[in-house]
Amino acid sequence: MTRRRRLPYNLDGYRAAARRSLPKAIFDFVDGGAGDEWTMRENRAAFERHAFMPSVLRDVSECSLTTVVGNREMASPIMLAPAGLAGMIHPEGERAQVLAARRHGVIAITSSASTYSFEELTEAVPDHLPWFQLYPYKDRGFYGEMVSRAATAGFTGLCLTVDASAPGKRERDLANHLSVRPLRVTWGNVAGAARHPLWLAGLLRERRLVARMSTEALGQRRPPLRSLLRSAGDSAANLVELLPRQATWDDLEWLRETWSGPLAVKGIANPEDAKHAARLGVDAIVVSNHGGRQLDGMPSTLDLLPRVRDAVDDRVDLILDGGVRRGADIVKALCLGARACMIGRPWVYGLAVAGLPGVSGVLKILEEEMATTMALLGVRDVTQLGDSQLA
Repeated sequence: MTRRRRLPYNLDGYRAAARRSLPKAIFDFVDGGAGDEWTMRENRAAFERHAFMPSVLRDVSECSLTTVVGNREMASPIMLAPAGLAGMIHPEGERAQVLAARRHGVIAITSSASTYSFEELTEAVPDHLPWFQLYPYKDRGFYGEMVSRAATAGFTGLCLTVDASAPGKRERDLANHLSVRPLRVTWGNVAGAARHPLWLAGLLRERRLVARMSTEALGQRRPPLRSLLRSAGDSAANLVELLPRQATWDDLEWLRETWSGPLAVKGIANPEDAKHAARLGVDAIVVSNHGGRQLDGMPSTLDLLPRVRDAVDDRVDLILDGGVRRGADIVKALCLGARACMIGRPWVYGLAVAGLPGVSGVLKILEEEMATTMALLGVRDVTQLGDSQLA
């Protein structure tokens, strides 16, 4: 009789277990930030600067976490952020992401650098379809084909990432000789992989991501985006060569005209940018500094959130991205104007530890912590959260 693996009881535990499960270079790729990682640390520190003000003698025998983002109801205000190359972390990769989202009734946003094809992911969850993340590519024809293919595959929403016009200087990756643009994962920069036999066995078994992600290495499996990448070569890593150095508002305006479903913009921090995006008709703004992975020295997203909230005045749904590690963090973000929070690193930690059960375990912890926090605040419904619950 095999003993069931005991999963961590908080997200710090998942992070520690992920560190043990992955080669150093791969863990650092997930965990690291840009420059001195000041912004990444500030994302966490901001939550500690806010304290709760509870109300007592309230009936909180039942607490509802249900919310609506982009006209879609979710069982809790948690969204799974796009995380590229998740198959490098665990062979279940992005498939575990969308399956966990279905299990918990939340929205997953699939990265355009997914190690599973569009169709593989939507076919896995036809009754709970994810959103699709994309960048403003240089080639408008390629861009349009990506959007068309996402629609045909069944993705129900789009999330445009706008803060990646240049790669952040991620010094952990430099120290580990891990190149991301284009991707280079070699035996040299995952030295010590033999000390992580489960990770290595999964990578070799699935063969979704080895060395340069060539079609030869992937064998008979159809690589993600293959039909769209012929002009750029057969390496999915070459996708980054199509990225612009500078995205413009024209890209967003064109996308709004092209895509009729929910449209979110991820990477807005400036209130004036938020106003412009709202005028162009986006459905959601993701207040994000890319988890501290792009421009180091930016304020925390939690500190930026009230300024963006005041700028758009309920015209769009606000989603906070960055630094969430507790259900209480999500409650604080909702008090300051967010409709939901995205988690990126946390679900990837869960993936590294246990695949789908790990991603689901991370969501379960956050849901339970949210419900406990709300009960202790004297609040029955997430829609009742506001400034009055903060000291």
